[in-house]
Amino acid sequence: MSYLQIRNVWKTYDDNVILEKLNFSIEKGEFCTLIGPSGCGKSTFLRMLLGQDTPSRGTILLEGESFGKRDAGVGDGTLALAGQSIWFCTS
Repeated sequence: MSYLQIRNVWKTYDDNVILEKLNFSIEKGEFCTLIGPSGCGKSTFLRMLLGQDTPSRGTILLEGESFGKRDAGVGDGTLALAGQSIWFCTS
């Protein structure tokens, strides 16, 4: 069984589809990177992994168990999100 399973996850806000048909799995100990252009849904997906938001459709399983909003270990250090910005210094 995969450590993290993403099964047909969709996220919509009103009529705006942010994520659609997202399917993948990650084994325990694997390293995964999310890349994509601004506005493609990376942060939205990470918020769902942190339990700060829920999918509009589909299932996210952690160790085979579905979790909902705020059940993802937020606050106990299990999962975290660190934002990044690229700064250019011109002198």
